[in-house]
Amino acid sequence: MPACLLLLFFSAVAALAQQPDQKVQAANLDNCLKGLSDCDISALSSANLAVVSEASKKRNYERCLKLESLCDPTRLSTAEATAVRTAYLAKNREHCIDGSFSCDPISLTQADRRLVEAAAGKRNLEKCMVGTATCDPLLLTKEEATAVRDAAYRRNLQNCLQALSACNPALLNQADVAPVRAAFHQRILQACMSGVSTCDPLQLTPAEATQVAAARQKRNLERCMAGFQGCDPYALTAPEAASVAAAYRARHPKRSP
Repeated sequence: MPACLLLLFFSAVAALAQQPDQKVQAANLDNCLKGLSDCDISALSSANLAVVSEASKKRNYERCLKLESLCDPTRLSTAEATAVRTAYLAKNREHCIDGSFSCDPISLTQADRRLVEAAAGKRNLEKCMVGTATCDPLLLTKEEATAVRDAAYRRNLQNCLQALSACNPALLNQADVAPVRAAFHQRILQACMSGVSTCDPLQLTPAEATQVAAARQKRNLERCMAGFQGCDPYALTAPEAASVAAAYRARHPKRSP
């Protein structure tokens, strides 16, 4: 009976001693399956070596499908190499359609070339329509060239209507000259009404000059009433001068007689 107990005791101790070793082996197998640097290949069983090898091939295949630099094409099967080639051609087609520098035009099929040429033409047309310097007018069709000229004319017209430096009045049609002049005159009138330096009183009509004089008189009265610099007391009418004097006394009650 005591011998049996001793045997059971030593068996239990041996089992407990093996548990840490099994955990280490399991952790090592996990590291190897993930392709980590902590993997100890020498500690793997033959069966686990086969499993790890398959996991490594799968990771390499996935890298190749994603066109990653760590891909090793020599490890691919024929079917995998075909799938990777298909993925590469699809990605290359996208790069070429997008006009990317990584485009490989030699790898394009005839159908892909037509798609790429159409995309390039569309990008060029968009650049030409907004007047980008990289526009290539030689790539435009007759209809596109007409649309681009119309767009350029509209841009110039808006520049002239807004008095921008990019305006080229020589390019305006006769019908658009009058609206541009009217917009220019309106800006002068607004400047004169506001009393800013861009006002050109010589451009005003007699009626507009009267409006501007009234606005100037109003601004002067407001300055004088508030005691601001720029007040011209000689421009005040008698009633305005009285109002200004009353406003001054209200601001300085101690100085009143």
